[in-house]
Amino acid sequence: MAERKRMTISVTEEDIEKAHRNDSFICVVAQAIARTVPMAHHIEVDSQTIRWTEGDERYLWLTPLATQDYVIAFDAGEEILPFKCQLTRRLPVRRLERTEAGVAIDNARSAVRTAQKTKEQVEREEATPKQVRAAAAKVAKAERTLNEVKAAHRGEKQVVRQPGPGPSRGPRRVVTKERTRSYGQRALRINWPENEDHTPTEARKLAEQRLGRKIGPPL
Repeated sequence: MAERKRMTISVTEEDIEKAHRNDSFICVVAQAIARTVPMAHHIEVDSQTIRWTEGDERYLWLTPLATQDYVIAFDAGEEILPFKCQLTRRLPVRRLERTEAGVAIDNARSAVRTAQKTKEQVEREEATPKQVRAAAAKVAKAERTLNEVKAAHRGEKQVVRQPGPGPSRGPRRVVTKERTRSYGQRALRINWPENEDHTPTEARKLAEQRLGRKIGPPL
């Protein structure tokens, strides 16, 4: 598969109808990408970047300014028209891979979570004391196993970066990724023209003519 260096994504009326507001995974642009690139998965769109995986390649693009306006307006509940998104600024990505130690620790953590959920369900269903004790014992066993796995792999790397372009170290993640988009100070939104299927540049120019001033990038 040839590497994608630039792309044009056309957002249709159908994409807009299927999209969910404030959702990075099922927004208007994400719907259009899924339709345009059938093999794409793990699609994420926000006001800064557009990302998806295709085969062994992870694509990361800067979100065009005009597309930011469309995304923010849609999330704000405004009606938008079909538009085109020009992806031209692709950033290098070096993907992380779990090592054997990382996989073992992840599996042990998953076993703890599963045991805890089972225990909570048993408690909600007002089970017998024997059933509650059995569920608690499974949680304790899973936690002991997790500690043992951590001890067995102490000092070993849990992830490694694939060789390739891009920075050798990325910023440390300090928050859990969520699919919900939110904005601090709401950006200025375009009063969309009534004509059909404008490109972002055309829509911006028409809106600037209507407002009688320039529209800056989102805040």
